Amino acid sequence: MRIRYENRRTVLTLSGFERLRLKIQWCENPACARHHRAYRPEAEGQLTLPHHEFGLDVIALIGSLRHREHRSVPEIHVTLRERGLLISERSVTNLLDRYDELVATVLDAPNRAAVAAQGRVILALDGLCIFRRKAPSGNGGKRPGRTVKAPSRFGEFAHP
Repeated sequence: MRIRYENRRTVLTLSGFERLRLKIQWCENPACARHHRAYRPEAEGQLTLPHHEFGLDVIALIGSLRHREHRSVPEIHVTLRERGLLISERSVTNLLDRYDELVATVLDAPNRAAVAAQGRVILALDGLCIFRRKAPSGNGGKRPGRTVKAPSRFGEFAHP
């Protein structure tokens, strides 16, 4: 594989800003399965999630503060600001969602055995969001609202 180009990326970790200089490679051999597909350094995944500007250590701290110390999002935000991290309250909420998704993907021993036995994973998504829309004018109120099902987070494994 040849180095095709470089990307620069800034990530905020608990120790401060980290400037990453990533050498992106790709194979130019037409017979290769990764022909003309970008291959990013593995070390990038040890620091942060794709398309995120905060490090995994920040995500882990947010999850720990929420689930171990039972702090609210505003309290977590204040704690992070006191540690010198420039982060908005909305970003804390988003990173807490990422933490929950990462934790939900971890398989414990019984689930690993079940997945190995069935040879596949059946992902069950649950949740219900109700959106109420005003009826369009002129229809006499015949369409008061809609119910839309939307996934809330990763679910559990279904067993055959």
